[in-house]
Amino acid sequence: MPLILNNKHERLQVTLPAQPTEIQQTWQEAKAAWSAFREGMESLREHMSAELLAQHGTLSEVLERLDSDIGTVLPDDHTTIYYHRLTYQEQKEVQHLSTPRGEVSMSDVWMETCKRAVDGWDNLYDADLRLVPVPAAVSEKEQRGKITAIVEGFPLNARQTIAGEALQDNPSFLLNNWRAQWKGNSSLRVDARNGSSPATTVDATTATTMSDRPVMGEKD
Repeated sequence: MPLILNNKHERLQVTLPAQPTEIQQTWQEAKAAWSAFREGMESLREHMSAELLAQHGTLSEVLERLDSDIGTVLPDDHTTIYYHRLTYQEQKEVQHLSTPRGEVSMSDVWMETCKRAVDGWDNLYDADLRLVPVPAAVSEKEQRGKITAIVEGFPLNARQTIAGEALQDNPSFLLNNWRAQWKGNSSLRVDARNGSSPATTVDATTATTMSDRPVMGEKD
């Protein structure tokens, strides 16, 4: 794989899975309980009155409508975050702010990384399920400030995922993009396994660990 610079203006992306609401998670438990109750009712059906059977059928229809409404997550099941990898100077800033007492706080690393790395998104919703647009501003500094304020509301697991990609020398989106171009270019005959870049022979876990070291332990 060729050498690829850390470029603040590159448009990398990471797709986050759907995040079920508390109502949706509770509804799954309610459906399981109702299913067990209905099985018990079926065994008693011959002993049930016509009125009770009618009530049972009406309740089943209501629950089916609830299942249709609550079971629907959002128009799009995924949120896409656009980001850039951190430059050397940005990594030093993150390291400094994440070690206030000489001990690294990973939650601070993820937060400070996302504040600098996130550039935009698709299908991001607030707590009232309203779409959150990417803020516009007259200057990059002003826009970065507005994005930072929104990033602070991201769930912890989302910040961890985004930061993990932004701190890698070769994030998964970049590797996938390079592989797609390499396969589609008939003029490239060199086997990637024999290339000069060691990144092509390192698995994802090792690459993540290696990319974290400069951020965590690098000295001024």
